[in-house]
Amino acid sequence: MAYVEYRYVFRDSIEYEYRFCGHYGQRGERRSPRTRPSTEQMKRQNQWSRQKYLRRKVKLNFEEGDPLITLKYKAGARPPLDEVEKDFKRFRDRIRRELKKRGLPFKYIYRMEIGKRGSPHIHLLMNYTEDILKLIRKCWEPGQANIEATYDLENGELADYLSKPPDEEIEARLEELPEGERKKFVRFSCSRNLENPEPEKRIYSHRTVAKKIRDGIEPTPGYYIDKESVRYGVNTFSGYSYLYYTEIRGDCAGAKIVPVWKEEPPW
Repeated sequence: MAYVEYRYVFRDSIEYEYRFCGHYGQRGERRSPRTRPSTEQMKRQNQWSRQKYLRRKVKLNFEEGDPLITLKYKAGARPPLDEVEKDFKRFRDRIRRELKKRGLPFKYIYRMEIGKRGSPHIHLLMNYTEDILKLIRKCWEPGQANIEATYDLENGELADYLSKPPDEEIEARLEELPEGERKKFVRFSCSRNLENPEPEKRIYSHRTVAKKIRDGIEPTPGYYIDKESVRYGVNTFSGYSYLYYTEIRGDCAGAKIVPVWKEEPPW
């Protein structure tokens, strides 16, 4: 029975997903018992899906050296959400005008957060321009801005950071807010001009995928396999198996076939 391969091609990496696409009872895949997910399991699965989606969005639209900016308010300031949103809209409008003068688009992903002392701040990933430090300080008036260059976008740490769930202390603070406001502090948002990751799809027989699992994954010429990215197991919700892994462009002189080990699902 068939598996579908989803192949996401980026500047310096390729991500693979294999999922069983047959029907229960057909040859090639014996369905494992399904379980009814708990609320906590659903939260973990949804979080894992968000991180995976945002990682691909970052890799497709941004480059190493693009700035990650934290927009802060003055010490002790705790403006209400509607004021934060207005301040950030003014900031975006100013940045967009400045970049337009340079013939550049304004691409961004942002996430609003509440700090441990209750002060709001905004994490912003955007495209690079030469005078970025001067530009940010000019356009953000309510307080200070920290700027750092991004690096190693392939490992997904930046996307995980922008999509991470709040810890218990922050979660307790968010519980005090109305539901509509609380949601705005736990999700990320993207500019409309970002490209969406679209996979190339191919159908493979169960035998072909079983060989990968049994004999190991062989990298594409010019790439090596990120061993930490290999995920193989059974989706406890559907009962069907899956295989994920990432290839990274680079020195592959010592690249070898990577073994596949069965594991518990990441959620």
